[in-house]
Amino acid sequence: MTSMEKAQPKQVPTDEKQRDLIKSKILREGHIVPRNIFRPLSEQREAAKKADEDHRNKLKHFKEKTAQVMEQFLKDAKNPSFNFKPVPKIYRAIIHDVAETKRLPAYSFGEEDIDRHVVIFKPEHAPCEDHLACLRRGEVWNPLKAEEQKALREQMEKDREQAEWLQKLRKSKGDAGSSDCASDKYKAKYEKYLGKEAGLEAARIAQPNKQFGFVPSENKKDARTIEQVLADNRAKRRRIEEVPANDEEDRTESLPQH
Repeated sequence: MTSMEKAQPKQVPTDEKQRDLIKSKILREGHIVPRNIFRPLSEQREAAKKADEDHRNKLKHFKEKTAQVMEQFLKDAKNPSFNFKPVPKIYRAIIHDVAETKRLPAYSFGEEDIDRHVVIFKPEHAPCEDHLACLRRGEVWNPLKAEEQKALREQMEKDREQAEWLQKLRKSKGDAGSSDCASDKYKAKYEKYLGKEAGLEAARIAQPNKQFGFVPSENKKDARTIEQVLADNRAKRRRIEEVPANDEEDRTESLPQH
């Protein structure tokens, strides 16, 4: 080995140089040096690999445990739903995946990073929109109270529709243009199914007459029964047959007698 070769400094790997620089900088700033910074990079890589493997095993174990919980939930005939504890998003995703394989409705409720959790339901007890809205508000679901509120809303809707109908009825009776309004409605109705020309013809037929209220006067004609129609026809024929006989008698009486 020549003297020149001896004078050359030993080459330090780049990664080790960078590690030494970081360590010296941390020491100068008075911070505590992490213990693993003194470990070789090969050991650090091995530790990171082991930590990643442990994390995957932890998620796998959580998935298996979640599946067992759902199996027990399906066997329990008393509870229609089950609340999981608040967990991070990655664990909630696992719960949703397992619930999908079990064909169980699953929904998340609560605030993120505070009390966000998953609730699963049995298929025959799937929540309605009112139930979900109640849980999203953080309230306790009461089926009896919900039925009362639903019935009240339906009754209010019926009352509103009836009030609107009465208002339109009064307006139509007091408005001279009610006939045109009704005709337009009939025209629009029949035009949708029969075409424009048929709609116009139907509107003319259904033109209401105030004399008969809101029923078209054409529909009021000839409300007789079949028996009445036949009897009227027979009477009409008898009257027609009697007219020629009366005319013959009148002509005979008018002739001069010899």
